[in-house]
Amino acid sequence: MELRVQFNVAMVIAVIFAEILNELWFNRHSPWGRRFDDRYHINSVLCDAVLVVLLKYIIEFVWVVGRWEDAMMLSLFLAGIFACLEAPRWHLNHGDVMGRFFSYLIHKFLLMFVMIFALIYFRYLG
Repeated sequence: MELRVQFNVAMVIAVIFAEILNELWFNRHSPWGRRFDDRYHINSVLCDAVLVVLLKYIIEFVWVVGRWEDAMMLSLFLAGIFACLEAPRWHLNHGDVMGRFFSYLIHKFLLMFVMIFALIYFRYLG
């Protein structure tokens, strides 16, 4: 298997959109928010960039995405995989923990959706 990815403007836009979502999601005013110093921004940008490369590979070679509905289904599928991998680490029989896990899962779904949406709708920029 050979991973060939050509970088383009859509990938940069996807990382920017992901960071905007992260800043809106993890702020002091949200119920699940964090203090400003709890997020490591350099790590976040690097991980977003790696995730964009992986998602670009998936939408080019594995899962054809042509519309926003396809992007939503792919994001839902990947978030489901993430939930199955992550759920054993959480003690989910308590309501507060279940709520935090659900908001964590929704964040991952939205993060992937925003990235895939940007990759699809800004691909014409080269």
